[in-house]
Parts: sequence; structure tokens; C-alpha cells
Amino acid sequence: MHPTIGQYVLSFIAVAGTAIGISLSANAAESTRFERGAKVYSQQCAACHQAQGQGIPGSFPPQKNHTAELYNATDGIGGRQYLGHVLQYGLTGSIEVGGTAYNGNMPAWGGALTNQQIADVLNYVLTAFGNEQRLAGEFQPYTAEEIKAIAGQNLSGKDVYQLRQAVLGQSVAPSREGPTARSAPELSLENAIRDPLYVAVQNSGIVRALPSKQAWPGVAGAHYDALSPDGSRLMVSGFKTGNVYVLDTANGDVMASVAI
Repeated sequence: MHPTIGQYVLSFIAVAGTAIGISLSANAAESTRFERGAKVYSQQCAACHQAQGQGIPGSFPPQKNHTAELYNATDGIGGRQYLGHVLQYGLTGSIEVGGTAYNGNMPAWGGALTNQQIADVLNYVLTAFGNEQRLAGEFQPYTAEEIKAIAGQNLSGKDVYQLRQAVLGQSVAPSREGPTARSAPELSLENAIRDPLYVAVQNSGIVRALPSKQAWPGVAGAHYDALSPDGSRLMVSGFKTGNVYVLDTANGDVMASVAI
């Protein structure tokens, strides 16, 4: 027995109803996520960055437009990861946005907000103030799991500032006194390090000594490091200079540069 026209119609209505239900459910989840983020922004962020994300010139940078520009960045760890780091660890250092200089201190929210709240407020800012129209490609909302993966790195606001410079393709002058990488004496690779090296990927240019958790700016543009077996010397390559730099792990001083 063949299905009647009425049965076809009923089947179509059932399928369409299911699709509509799924769509409505997704829209409701997105609306809830936006509302949660708006609440966090209103309570924790708006006093500085203002209700419409316009900021206060010279004091607090805008979230409108600029946050989308950061998200679209592809250098260093990438803009998406960088924004998660800013919320988690804060930001310390002088920046410029739209030709206006800012030299404040963005607090770390990792201890004050939950991973879900950080994800929610990032999702809100990136889809509010006209930012969504400026994003490259389709925006995938942050999740609590993604923020959790960023946490636990024990970074400072200055570390995040270094990440910002890398993301924006900018260089940072060393903040410590002492010999610079360019003024260090050049050695042959054999004389600089005689022992085998253990190499780790290092996209940010930040040098970190473990397990002491000490950190120093390192060499601008560095993208990997190699630690000597005794832990006393660290080699950091600078792809912008074409040299490898030998650093003293006790204090971060550049001991020598090696032309490669």
C-alpha cells in the first residue's frame, strides 16, 4: 500500500518541526550565552571600558573594533589565544590603540571569575559593539574548557604584554639593564654550547626558567629555546636577527650571540 498525500504532508511537518525545534534550541543557547556575558561585562568591565565598549581615551582602551582586530591577528600564539590570556592573567605595559596611548594595568580575572564567566564575557565582547561584523570568518564561541586550558601557566601581566607584541608583530626592548643581544660577543656554536641540547617550542619570545618560575623578556622575535643539560645556559634563536643568543639562566643576561 502506497503512502497517501496526507501521510507525506504529515511526515514533512514532523521533520520540519524537528528542524525548527533544533534551531530554536540553538538560538536560545546563544541568547543565554550572550546574556550571561553581558551581565559579567556590566558588573566587571563597563566601569572602565564603558557600557558601549568605547573606553575612556588615554585611560582605558576601547573594546569596540580593537578587540575584533586582536582576535583576527595570526602572529605569535594568535589573537584568540591571546585574548584568553589577557582575561586570565591581566596585562601590564604601554599600548597604543587607534593612535591613543594607554599605560594602565589590566587586572587578572583568573582568580575572580570562573572559566565559564571568562568565556561568556569574551563571547559577549566579540559579538557586541559591532565587533562581530569585523571578525574574520565564522566566530566559534569560547568554552569553559578552552579557558581552563589557558589557566595554570603562572604568567604575569608583563608576560602577556610580551604575547601582545608577538601577536601584533611588534618588538619589545629588553626591560633589564646589562648587555644587549646585539652587543654580546659572538662565539662559534661549538664554543658556546658543547653538550647536547633539549629543544622546546617557544612562540612568545618569553624566556622562563623552570622550576624556579623566574621569567625575563628574552630576545624579541625568539621562537624556540634550548637548555643545556646542566641547566646553566639557555640558547634562544632570533629569527629577526639571524643569530642564536646564549643566556645565563641564573639572571637572564645575554652571555653571547652565535651567528648561524
